[in-house]
Amino acid sequence: LMRDIYTHKITTPEHWNMLMIPGAYTVEELDYDLVVGDKEVTPSYDPHCSNGDVTDGCAPKAVISAEKLRDYTEGPAETTKIANGSFC
Repeated sequence: LMRDIYTHKITTPEHWNMLMIPGAYTVEELDYDLVVGDKEVTPSYDPHCSNGDVTDGCAPKAVISAEKLRDYTEGPAETTKIANGSFC
């Protein structure tokens, strides 16, 4: 689903397209409340997912925890899982 990268709220295709142009807009110009506001948002997928551009679609394969990666006890095992692709 298209989500705002700052708030993680489901967003509109217009806002998504703005987010996908690096450096074209400031963080302030991309503010969810400014761009989307109180509009009703219909959940939609990135066109790359719906057009078949991404192998196996865009369903989540794993949830990776930055906290676990940085943890001295859990980090090595988490890193190994990523390296081996065992979450695919």
